[in-house]
Amino acid sequence: MAEIPPGEAALPAASKITIDDESDDTESDATPAEIKAKIERDVDELFKTKTVEEMEEIEKKLRRDVETADAEIARTIGGSWKDFMENSKDIDLITSNLQEIVDGFAVVRDTLAELPEIIRKNNEAMEALRAPQEPEEFTPERATFAAGSRLKYLVDTPEKVWGALDEREYAGAAMRYVAARDCVVSCVETSEPPHLTRDEAFKKFPALRQQTQALDSLRAQIARAARKALESPKAPRATIASALAAAVVVEGMSAERALVLYLQTRRAWIRATLRRCGDAVGVDRVAGALARVLAEPARAIAAARACFLGGGGDSVGASPPLVYARLDEGRDETDVANVLFAGVVDPSREVEAWRRVHRDSAKPVRLPRARVTALCEEWLAGVASDVLVATKEKGFMGGIRTVDDLVSVESVARAEAEAARSSADEAAFVDVLGRAADAWATLAEEPTSHRARALLAATLGHGGLRTAVDAALE
Repeated sequence: MAEIPPGEAALPAASKITIDDESDDTESDATPAEIKAKIERDVDELFKTKTVEEMEEIEKKLRRDVETADAEIARTIGGSWKDFMENSKDIDLITSNLQEIVDGFAVVRDTLAELPEIIRKNNEAMEALRAPQEPEEFTPERATFAAGSRLKYLVDTPEKVWGALDEREYAGAAMRYVAARDCVVSCVETSEPPHLTRDEAFKKFPALRQQTQALDSLRAQIARAARKALESPKAPRATIASALAAAVVVEGMSAERALVLYLQTRRAWIRATLRRCGDAVGVDRVAGALARVLAEPARAIAAARACFLGGGGDSVGASPPLVYARLDEGRDETDVANVLFAGVVDPSREVEAWRRVHRDSAKPVRLPRARVTALCEEWLAGVASDVLVATKEKGFMGGIRTVDDLVSVESVARAEAEAARSSADEAAFVDVLGRAADAWATLAEEPTSHRARALLAATLGHGGLRTAVDAALE
C-alpha cells in the first residue's frame, strides 16, 4: 500500500478508484453521459461508506484543488491579455513615428522641388535692387515731408546720445552728434525750390530754431562724459579708445592731444591717490596707495600703446590702434545714407555735407612710435616728480613715524604691486619705452629714501636733549 503524505486526509477506496479510473486512457473514449453516470455512482458509494467528518475533509480538499486550478487559469489568461495590450500600444507608437518621418520626407521633397524657383526669384529681386533707380520726383509736398523727417531725426538725437553714453559708447554718441549737426545745416541752409528755404522751414517747423543750441549742449555733455570715463583706473581699453575717439570728434583734438589728455588724466588720478594719505594715515593705507601708484605706469602705457600704436595682444601689431579704428567706423560712405542718417527722407544734402567734411578735414594723423615713446617718457618723469613732491611737501608718508614702519610700507607695497602685476602690460611697457618696468626704482626709491633721512634727522635732532636730561638726572 502506498504511503500517505503527512497532513493529507486519507481518501476512501472508492474515491481512489474513481481518480485512478479518470486518469485511465480508456476513459478518453467515454461519452459525457457515461462519465456523468460513473461520477454519480462514485458519489453514492462515498456517502454509503464514509462518515460525515470524512466527507467534509474530502469536500475541502476538492474545493482547494478547484480554486488552485481557477487561479492558474486566470493568471495565464490575464497575463497574456496584458502583454497583448502593451504590445498593441508599442505598435501604435511605432506606426505614428513612422508616419511623421514619412511626412517629413514629403516636406523635404516638396521644398527641394520648389528650391530652383525660390533661387530664381531671389536672383531677380537682387538684380532689381542693383539696377539704377529712377529718381523719385521731388515735389513740394515731398520736400515738406523730408524737412519733417529731419526735425524728427534731430528731436530723437538727444535720446540716442544719452542711451549711447549710458552704454559707455562714447564714440557712437559723438558720431550721432556730428550727423545731427549736418542735419541741422541741411535744414536751415538757404535752398532753391523744391527744397524748403530756411525761412520756410522755420515757419513750418518752429522747433528747428532751438536745435542748434540743443546740439551745443549735447556736445558739452559728450565731452564731459568722455573725460570722466578716462578717470577710472579699471576702464577697459575699448572704453578708453571710445572716449578718446569721442574727444577727437567733438573737441576737434589731434591724436597727440588725445594721448596727452589720457596721460594727464592718469597723472591727476595718481596725485589724488597720494593726497589721500596725509599725516594721520598709517602703514596699511600708505602701502596700499603706493602699490596702486606703482602699478599704474605699466597699465597706463600699455593702454596708450593699444590705443595709438596697436598690438593689444601679446605680440606687437596683433591688433590695429583702437582709437583710429573707432574713428574709421564713421567713414564708410556706402553706409552713410542707410545707417548714419537712417530715418531721414532723401538725405542727399546730409550725405553731401558729410562727404565735404570728411574730404576737407582728413582724419587725425597717426602718431609715430617715437612721439608716443617721448610723450610716455615725459609722463613717467612727471609722475616720479609728483610722488617726490607729495612726500617732501604734501605729507605723503607723514604718518610713518619710524624706520621700522617705513620698512613695512616698502614690504607691503612691493607685495601688493607684485600681486597686481600683468605680464602683458609689462611687455607693452618694454615695447614702448625699450626697457623693463622697474616701478619701485623709478617712483618710490627716492621718496622712501627722503622719508628715511627725515626720520633719521629727527632722531639725531633729539640727541642733545637726551644728553642734557641724563646729566640733570645724575
